Amino acid sequence: MRFFGRFALLLLLLALALAGCTGSGGDDGVGPSDSISADGNPSVTTVEETPGATADTGSDATASGPGTEAGTADSADAATDVESAEGAASQATEAAEDANSVTAAEAEDPEEPLPFLIDLGATKCIPCKMMAPILEELAETKSDYFEVIFYDVWEDRSKGQEFGIRAIPTQIFFSAQGEELFRHEGFYSRKQILDKWRDLGIDVGE
Repeated sequence: MRFFGRFALLLLLLALALAGCTGSGGDDGVGPSDSISADGNPSVTTVEETPGATADTGSDATASGPGTEAGTADSADAATDVESAEGAASQATEAAEDANSVTAAEAEDPEEPLPFLIDLGATKCIPCKMMAPILEELAETKSDYFEVIFYDVWEDRSKGQEFGIRAIPTQIFFSAQGEELFRHEGFYSRKQILDKWRDLGIDVGE
């Protein structure tokens, strides 16, 4: 009788154990995505977001953040490049227009050559020294009418030979085309020089 009693007790315990396992996995149980409230009532649950959803959200945020900024930066760089190219083209056009304007002005009003006076002397010659301030003054005040050129034949003897000088100072008057019009040996005053230009038909002002 004891053996059957113990056997019956074991069967009862086994049946209770099986019943407990079946109840824990039933449809009324709390799933892995649920959390039981503090009072232990399984009817009150809070569903938490899964790690997968969090990962997807982070991925979207990354895609909409730096990617968008990079696209904006590229657009800004492209716009800057276009503006720089347009500015360079505009400057080149203006420069070409200015060059054409200068060329056209020169063509309309070319600078005409002037008649010129060559004085051949030396810095240590007494009458040449007397003429030096006269020539300097004429070079400044009459530059619109004729040019003044001085050669020191003691420093450069080839000039004396080139122009056939016999005495110094010697003044030679040339037309604008380089034709010799008149020459004089010795000291020549300012008035005498201007009067000679007028006699040669050259306007030298007042």
